[in-house]
Amino acid sequence: EKVIQDLGKVAKMDKPFFLAMGFYKPHMPFYAPKKYWDLYDPNKLELANNRYTPKNASQLKSGGEYKNYHLRGMTDNSDEFHRRMRWGYYACVSYIDAQIGKVLAKLKDEGLNENTMVIIWGDHGWNLGEHNFWGKHNLTDLSLRSPLIMNGPGIPKGLELKQLVEFVDIYPTLLDYAGITASAKVKGQLEGSSFMPLLKNPNQPWKPAVFPRWKDGNAMVTDRYSYITWGGSSKVLFDHLKDPNENESVANQAAYKPVLDSLEKMYAAGWKKAIPVPVTVSIGDKRSLADARRRQSVQLPFRFGSLSKSQPVSLSITQPASLEVRNAQGKTVLTTRLEPGVNSFSQEALDVGLHFYTLTSITNEDPGSSENGSFLVLP
Repeated sequence: EKVIQDLGKVAKMDKPFFLAMGFYKPHMPFYAPKKYWDLYDPNKLELANNRYTPKNASQLKSGGEYKNYHLRGMTDNSDEFHRRMRWGYYACVSYIDAQIGKVLAKLKDEGLNENTMVIIWGDHGWNLGEHNFWGKHNLTDLSLRSPLIMNGPGIPKGLELKQLVEFVDIYPTLLDYAGITASAKVKGQLEGSSFMPLLKNPNQPWKPAVFPRWKDGNAMVTDRYSYITWGGSSKVLFDHLKDPNENESVANQAAYKPVLDSLEKMYAAGWKKAIPVPVTVSIGDKRSLADARRRQSVQLPFRFGSLSKSQPVSLSITQPASLEVRNAQGKTVLTTRLEPGVNSFSQEALDVGLHFYTLTSITNEDPGSSENGSFLVLP
């Protein structure tokens, strides 16, 4: 109600505004009005089918916050407990969904919806009994993934993106959307990147990895793998392509050693090496970036910042350029000249793992102009 009142006030101000609001639910304890519980039949709720510790990952930890609340005589992690907990979570989600609807309705009533960006996001994911984890306090995929929903003028309706973004990207994105240029001091403090380019070109690669952490655990997540280390020594590796529910760590399997070695090097390189480079790479007049992108661009072939070892490489370019590719150790593994049109070359020189590239213009008009980026080669 306070937010609805505030929207009425800012609507009369006739100037830009920023308004943040936080909803406590669906945090525990799961209290919500009865009508939201009545939306669900608890006997029809599907329970997690992997209520066990992931194989080869006994070191994975999770918090026990739910134990701080009254369990009403239920046995911890029994079927009854799982069903009631899920029921309460769903009720709280529906309760908050209704509150968000009230805020959006007020935004529309005040005529603000046509020129206001709205971002709805959760500050973490949530395990609902998977691996017998309840809550957010762990580094499994379900606790790391959170809702991120955007709406506003110029944002495509119904667009769903699969690329990796992080909470640290939200602030730079807001600045970018609002046309605000951050000061040099502020830019120096930011670790995130605006993902507005993704909204304009949804098929381009983005961050090859993101870097979450919890207590003494650190993780790196790519579009396929989740690499987790506890205390700097114990290692867990999940292959989301083959094991999306993270039921078995493959860190100790010989077949994954090249992948693990590559991911460890990528992890050591850190977030600065994972800063995204737009798929449309300018190689031309730096004085007008937008114009340069229209006139001279390279379309890189890999999606989400990675490509398969068996996937052919094909680059389309409108101006002559040279391409140099280096592996994670900095050794040059490929140099080639690119001509206007479609250029194809073999991947035999590319190892599984992280690579860095430099694309250099060799046009007479702008020789030496270059762009840098990175991509990940998967098995």
